[in-house]
Amino acid sequence: MDTNIFEKSYFIGAGETDPSGYCRPSALQTFLQDAATIHAERLGLSREALLARAGLFWVLVRSWYTLSRPILSKETLLVRTWPRGARGAQIYRDFDIEIDGIRVGEAVTSWVLVNWETRRMVRPSVIPEAANAYAPGRAKDIHLDKLPPADILNEAGGRRAVYSDLDVNNHVNNVRYTDYVCDALGMENSPGVWIPSLQLGFTAQVQAGEILRLYNGELPDGRFYVTGRGEDGSARFEAAGELADNS
Repeated sequence: MDTNIFEKSYFIGAGETDPSGYCRPSALQTFLQDAATIHAERLGLSREALLARAGLFWVLVRSWYTLSRPILSKETLLVRTWPRGARGAQIYRDFDIEIDGIRVGEAVTSWVLVNWETRRMVRPSVIPEAANAYAPGRAKDIHLDKLPPADILNEAGGRRAVYSDLDVNNHVNNVRYTDYVCDALGMENSPGVWIPSLQLGFTAQVQAGEILRLYNGELPDGRFYVTGRGEDGSARFEAAGELADNS
């Protein structure tokens, strides 16, 4: 197989399953991030390699997935991923999601390179093999634009960033925001409801101990909208997606 393509299988165990017997959205995001991380390492583009080489690290800017059906407990899914190269300041990565050889979903993520010392973005061209990497014939025609805000927002509780939320940078891990979205939607009160599509945008990092206020609403196109804001009122993340009921 082309080295620009990587695939890995993931089993949906009890730790990845929600009360309805579906794979939790955050678990799916974990699988996607894991596959991307392993592939970046094999391409010589891991976080550690870029820090050592150029003092740079990856930051996830936006993510999106769509599923044609829920992923069920005890199923095994295959994540296949490949880089798409740069578009402006962002570097894209595409994914296909399969079960038993049938594609049940797809995903896209966009990343930027950030200087460790200045915390400023740098041009993708400084790492040519990242900016130009692609899998011929596989690039998805999907670009992730900034989400519009909802006109009306409803308070949906708050979260303090604690140990279980944090990653190696002492910031809230990307996939934890997906759990925050589900919490803000009150999905524990809706058995059989699942999220067939979800887009997230990350606007600022949340550090250990910070309080995040959650809000939900609805976009003009009917999608739900969730945002998390710091104590100063600034947005830290935003999300939009669809809900489906299989009960």
